[in-house]
Amino acid sequence: MLTHVHADITEKALRKYFNKGQITAIIHGNIDSDSIAHYFDKVGEPYRKAQHFANVTVAEGVEFVKRAESIVVDEFVSASKSTGDEKTNNMLKGLYAMGRLFHAVQDFYSHTNWINLTGAKKVVWNGSAENPNVKNPENLKTCVFNIFTEVSDRLTGLTKKLKKPKTYKEFYLTGDKEVSHAVLSKDYEGSIADMVFKKVEGESGFNLASKDAIKHTKIEWLTLKRAVESSIGDNPENFFEDLSKWKPSKKEIKHSLKIGGENFRTKMSEMYRNS
Repeated sequence: MLTHVHADITEKALRKYFNKGQITAIIHGNIDSDSIAHYFDKVGEPYRKAQHFANVTVAEGVEFVKRAESIVVDEFVSASKSTGDEKTNNMLKGLYAMGRLFHAVQDFYSHTNWINLTGAKKVVWNGSAENPNVKNPENLKTCVFNIFTEVSDRLTGLTKKLKKPKTYKEFYLTGDKEVSHAVLSKDYEGSIADMVFKKVEGESGFNLASKDAIKHTKIEWLTLKRAVESSIGDNPENFFEDLSKWKPSKKEIKHSLKIGGENFRTKMSEMYRNS
């Protein structure tokens, strides 16, 4: 999804749970995911691709999500046990890591054929790679990004062919054919995938992907909250009360991008090296 789309989805999903400054820090982390090419030498191939559900299996994308979840929980638990600047820095790191996590969750809906397999049904992904809640899980797949196929698929008039029932089924409803990012991604309204989906299903694939991403981002936060509560142990409500009262300053929000990014990249890289 485009940067402003990620920001909009994140704000709509979390405004009930976080204040404006906290959401801004989370969005910083979210959109920083698209800057990952600058850190290519530090993070390695699986990490760079998995966070976007592109050029990887669904299982590899799920593994990234799980690792990102563990970083968020770890930082918030550390924040619950610290005070002063250390507590603030832990919370900033936690917010940043959430942004990175949410980016991946949101990209799942635009960079896979989930929307095509579920149609217009009001259902969201359960986070599983092996048993996702679709009728034929073996058909769930991610997009393949290659600059040559990107250009080719955009210029060859493939859109018209994709709208034909047989071709639509071959590209979007089966799992045995690789599909380019240009053909599969519902990153914005009017993309190839969006136009084809609208022709076949009667509504915008991008809009459905965005709605599901909002729902899933909410679910993801509530899941994280329960995990933090469980990990803190006694009186977790004290930490969440502190969190709800904390309004990060502009300086702290800017600082979150630096310390959060360094912390996330270090911890994620260690996890991949040790796996």
